[in-house]
Amino acid sequence: MDCDPEWTSYQTAFHRDGFRRGHSYVRNFIPKAWPSGIKFTEQWILPGWDCFTRGSCAMQKAEDKARWTTEMIQFAIDMSLPVQENFFPRRKRLPTGSVAATLEFAEAQRQARSQGKPNWRELELDGSTEPITETVNVALSMSTEVKKNLPPGGVRWLYLRSEVKRIIDGRMDMEILLCDETMELIAISQHAAQIIPAAQKWERKGKGVKI
Repeated sequence: MDCDPEWTSYQTAFHRDGFRRGHSYVRNFIPKAWPSGIKFTEQWILPGWDCFTRGSCAMQKAEDKARWTTEMIQFAIDMSLPVQENFFPRRKRLPTGSVAATLEFAEAQRQARSQGKPNWRELELDGSTEPITETVNVALSMSTEVKKNLPPGGVRWLYLRSEVKRIIDGRMDMEILLCDETMELIAISQHAAQIIPAAQKWERKGKGVKI
């Protein structure tokens, strides 16, 4: 899919204490063209935990590469791009998880790969080391219904579609669909979360309050 002119990929670098460490285990492929009013995000995801910490996959043979299994369905769902980051007005610095920012990160990584840089995933301002965001989600409830198990040997590709159903007084209701390579539904997840200023979360964490 890296050769598809209509899609591009992004995978944050791994940092042991990084803000986006969880996302470093997944390589995201997203469309280059999006509507002006984004109400949902879509992405194809590849396992990335078999990659070098800041570079490409460490496995050369296809049979040795990591695969998604049924036990990883919830983790895969948690890797969806944050739809709400696209609702904020464009500023000099784009919201880190927005589609616009992700496309910029993807292009920077593409250029680094074309230049032969081994640490092509290392970017300065993608929030991989410390938070660069104005808001965060605090989970209120989450339920996931698995419609179909993945094959025993797992799969390489999964498709995610995340849609915000409504936001009222900072409370966000979201639905996430997970499909396999044939677009057959694997799982559907319902999320309810409160959107709060990022500074508020870090302040509470500093006081030992769990969020």
